[in-house]
Amino acid sequence: MIKSVTAIPLNIPLVKSLLLANGSMNSFTTTLLRIENEEGFVGWGEVHGNVCNIVDSWAKSIVSHFSLSELLFSRDQFAAEVIDFGTPMQHEEWRAWSAVEMAALDCLGKLKNLPSSIFLGEGQNLVPKFLRYEYALGREDESCVEEFIDQISSHQSSYTPWIEMKIGRYNVEFDIYCIKRIKERFPEKYISVDANMAFDWSSARNFLDQCGDDIRLLEEPVASVVESSRLGTKYDVAIATHCTNKNVLAALDGISAVVFSVDSVGGMRQCASFAGFVKGLGKYTWLRSYLETSLGFAAMWHVASSLGLKDRPHQSIGHLIRKDFIDGDPLKPEDTLRIEGKLKPGLGVEVDEAKVNSLNQAYEQDGPQRYYDVSTY
Repeated sequence: MIKSVTAIPLNIPLVKSLLLANGSMNSFTTTLLRIENEEGFVGWGEVHGNVCNIVDSWAKSIVSHFSLSELLFSRDQFAAEVIDFGTPMQHEEWRAWSAVEMAALDCLGKLKNLPSSIFLGEGQNLVPKFLRYEYALGREDESCVEEFIDQISSHQSSYTPWIEMKIGRYNVEFDIYCIKRIKERFPEKYISVDANMAFDWSSARNFLDQCGDDIRLLEEPVASVVESSRLGTKYDVAIATHCTNKNVLAALDGISAVVFSVDSVGGMRQCASFAGFVKGLGKYTWLRSYLETSLGFAAMWHVASSLGLKDRPHQSIGHLIRKDFIDGDPLKPEDTLRIEGKLKPGLGVEVDEAKVNSLNQAYEQDGPQRYYDVSTY
């Protein structure tokens, strides 16, 4: 049985400001969930954002219904009894469930002395690949583009031909110049860009008219997923979405790829069924970064390993975290082999509770972190 459940809000500092179309941030808030069973084994779960109250209340409700092992097989039963379908809260409730399930998988793995991926069902158990997800350039000038190219050169891994970055923060003509210059410097690389819905229809068409031959994928170009699909039917470029609504995805032929997070589909064990559905539609899919810590990255590693998805590398922002709460340095995208080579029971990372307390104090002092400016585009 589960003895205690505690949700803990943390502020995670970054090595530099993250710049994207709808704002910037120097740190981000995440909600950590700690569960402890009667034998003293502790499991940890995580969900991005300032959702401590709902995670805490829902976690306590969930564990009052089910034992640790029952949690892994009771999502649909719990949903039928408790989830408030058809309301704005439903999405947050699935995210709360995701944190509970992650912590349960971590705790159960430690209890059974097995990695959490064992409990994700029959999988291919591949060593997954992740790539660094880069944010928008710091300035709208040509010298900044050259600095960015130097930065890419310094960390490009030989195992992936992909470069991925944010666009849409500045004028579309600058985005076009930036992509042209990067493609000129790395002609052999596949360029993937995420506009965070910053473009209107005209700007998206302009960008694709100029850069359609230079990029392999454009993620969330405009605010409407229907309009995004229309772009996918007009251009020979893969259009990706974060949408996880199965009815919508089935209806939109112009969407070529679905980039989803563990919490957006309701937990680690739900990723396999969702990925299978997407693949059944003939679309590509992989895991997206959602401002995860090393704990979240470890969970993504286990999911990616069990799914065996090979469409392209998954996303990660671990290289941008300045201070984490695990024992040791924060995990970076290229550390996937470090996890596999030292795989421990549960999620495979050790949480330093002193570091947790320090990051929680930062939250209590500064409050939840938000974008500190608005879009300039």
